[in-house]
Amino acid sequence: MPNTTKIHFKKVTEVDVETIFSWLAEPHVMEFWDNSQAHKEDIAHFAEGRKTPSSYANGKYVYWIAFLEEEPFAFLMTIRETQQEEIDQEKLKRLSKTGHTYGLDYMIGNPKFFGKGYGARTLAEFLDFFRKEFDVSADTFIIDPASDNPRAKHVYMKAGFEYITDFVMGKDCSGSGKLHHLLIKKFEPNTSVPGDLSAIQLTGEKLLCQTLNMQYAEAICKNFTAKITEQMYPSAPKTQSQINQHILEQQQAIAKGEELALVVLKKDTQEFLGYIALHALKTA
Repeated sequence: MPNTTKIHFKKVTEVDVETIFSWLAEPHVMEFWDNSQAHKEDIAHFAEGRKTPSSYANGKYVYWIAFLEEEPFAFLMTIRETQQEEIDQEKLKRLSKTGHTYGLDYMIGNPKFFGKGYGARTLAEFLDFFRKEFDVSADTFIIDPASDNPRAKHVYMKAGFEYITDFVMGKDCSGSGKLHHLLIKKFEPNTSVPGDLSAIQLTGEKLLCQTLNMQYAEAICKNFTAKITEQMYPSAPKTQSQINQHILEQQQAIAKGEELALVVLKKDTQEFLGYIALHALKTA
C-alpha cells in the first residue's frame, strides 16, 4: 500500500539517465513536460558532474530521482530562485525573506505508478528530505503547473501547496506564453536568527564562491583525497556519509553565524574547484 512502502530520493547519476529519458517519452509526460534536446543534454550534463557548460537555465537545475523500495518511479527538478535570476514577476515578489526559495518540477514517470495515489505523498516527502539533507535554509517552494493540467494542481494542493494566482509564463522557457497556476508551500524558517551567513556569494572575474550546501557533497567526497587532506586538523571527513553529516553541521553553524564555509566554483561552468571554511567566528 502507498502508505506503508518506503520512498527514498537521490540525485540523478549516469545510471539513471536512460530511465528518465524513457519517462520523458511517455504520453502522459510529453503532454506537459519539456522533451527538448537541450533539456535532455542538461540532465546528462548534471548526471556526469557538469564538466561542461550548459545553456539550459545556465546549468542551475539539480535533478532527483525517487524510488519506491528499489524501483525508480518519479523525477524532480529543483532550482534556487533569487532576485538575480530572470524569473516571472509573480514569483519574484514572493521570494522568501527569511530563507531560500526553490522552484520545482515534478512527475510520476514510471507508468506503472501513475494514478496509484503516490503523487502527493512523494512530493511532500521530497520536500522534507530536501530541507533535511540538501538545504536546511529552504523554507519556500514554488511550483507552476499549466492551467490545462488540473490533475497536477490537485496533487500539489493535496501535498500542502497553496494556490496563489495565475500568470502567463514568460521568456523562452518551457511553456512560454501559456497560462500557468502559481502554487507555493512555505515552512517555518530554520535560519531566521541574527548573524545568518547562508546567503553569502562572492563573484570575481573567473571564480564564484558561495555558501556550502548539499549539492556539492559528492564533489567534496571525490576531491577530499588522502593527499589533499593529510595536513588537515582535525581529521577531514572521508566517506560520503561523513561528508553529508559534515555539511549539515556546517549549514547549522553557518545559519547561526558561527562558521563560514564556501565552495569555490568556476564562474562560467559552475565546476567545483575547492572548499574554504572559517571557524569559530564568534570567538572573542
